Amino acid sequence: MEGDKEAYLDEATKALRRQRKIIEDLDREKSDLERSLRTAKSRQNSRRDGENAAKIARLAEEQVEKKIIFFPFGNQALAKKRFF
Repeated sequence: MEGDKEAYLDEATKALRRQRKIIEDLDREKSDLERSLRTAKSRQNSRRDGENAAKIARLAEEQVEKKIIFFPFGNQALAKKRFF
């Protein structure tokens, strides 16, 4: 009977140790995610995102205006023959 109590206590202690480790790991991950979120929401990054979006829109418009067609396999000669 005494051995059963010791075995149970030992297993319960190990389980608690594992759970505390998991909680610590999750707390650390939460802190990292909160820091990343604050960085992503920062004014500087928001401004930069807006600038990048505007640049992408401008480049897309230029591409349409110039009728540039990109071919991923580099067959520009064929592209000119068929489309220009």
